[in-house]
Amino acid sequence: MRPYVRMIFVGVPVLAWAFVVGAVPPRGTYERWQQQATEHLNIRVIRVEQVISANGPIEIEAEATITKIHRSTTQLALGDGIVIQYAQRSKGLPLVTGPGDPTTLSIEEHYEVYLNQSDRLHGFKPAAAIRSFNKLENSDLLRSIDSLTAQKTQLQAEMNLLDKETESLETPDESSAEQDCEGTPPDYKMTRLEQLHGIVEARLTELQDQLGAQRVEQEERPNRLELR
Repeated sequence: MRPYVRMIFVGVPVLAWAFVVGAVPPRGTYERWQQQATEHLNIRVIRVEQVISANGPIEIEAEATITKIHRSTTQLALGDGIVIQYAQRSKGLPLVTGPGDPTTLSIEEHYEVYLNQSDRLHGFKPAAAIRSFNKLENSDLLRSIDSLTAQKTQLQAEMNLLDKETESLETPDESSAEQDCEGTPPDYKMTRLEQLHGIVEARLTELQDQLGAQRVEQEERPNRLELR
């Protein structure tokens, strides 16, 4: 079943701080915006579309699923689907100072994101401008795990289907040899699927162990820096 999709509207934030509009934010401003964000999530991007106009900003829409919740005041749940819409200044437009636009989201990548609720229904906006979307250090490893998980699910589905087909076969005589429509004995086909499933599962376990080690290393890194 398709996960519930919430609309997340992300645009360039209103410049509403006390200093001059267009000035570079003071040191620590981005970090404060991140800490004040009502939604702090990890997501996996599954779709990205761009609409480029001649003289206007680039409109981007991305669909993603939530893989981790650090905090959520709007009660988002793990596995929820979200649609993120935001804009970037076109390359042909004059450069301006001040907070940069949110970075471009890429399909199948994993990000840590900071969002605030907007006035729109189920709407959100970036909480930290250019620091609103941060690609995770282990995004490549997570992408490999996603791919293997999908392969494992597909193989399991094929095994279940073949198991049902085998049960429905009549007791064969010596001449039929229990051939399937492609001439491959079901027992042999099931054995091959089980072998592939075992290989994928072993590799998936290996990558998950690597991910666990990376997360431990990332958690210990601040402590090592403090000791220096």
